[in-house]
Amino acid sequence: MGQILVVDDDRALLLIMQLTLERGGFSVTTAESGDEALKLAYQHRFDLIILDDMMPGMSGGQTCRLLKSDPRTSSIPVMLYSARSDAVETDYVIDVLADAALRKPSSPAKILEMVNSLVARA
Repeated sequence: MGQILVVDDDRALLLIMQLTLERGGFSVTTAESGDEALKLAYQHRFDLIILDDMMPGMSGGQTCRLLKSDPRTSSIPVMLYSARSDAVETDYVIDVLADAALRKPSSPAKILEMVNSLVARA
């Protein structure tokens, strides 16, 4: 159905997101940092990248800006998935060039609804 890169420094949340998306019919690759995400995104073609915003080192917002400013990855939809309320506010989402944002925690149904919408638009 689609290739998705999920990036989160919390392994438990990464696994939950991976299982949710795989049950939704997606193929999932995971990364635990912004640096790792960039390397993977430059090597593979993803239909969507989901970024946790609060990660040590490079934040999801910083990672998103770099992805969107590189011609190799600028067309890939990026969704922020964060427990920080301000990370899902419209101004922040626009500022970091993300395509969408979802608040942690969200139900599997809500996650799949947004993911399906973003992948369909891509």
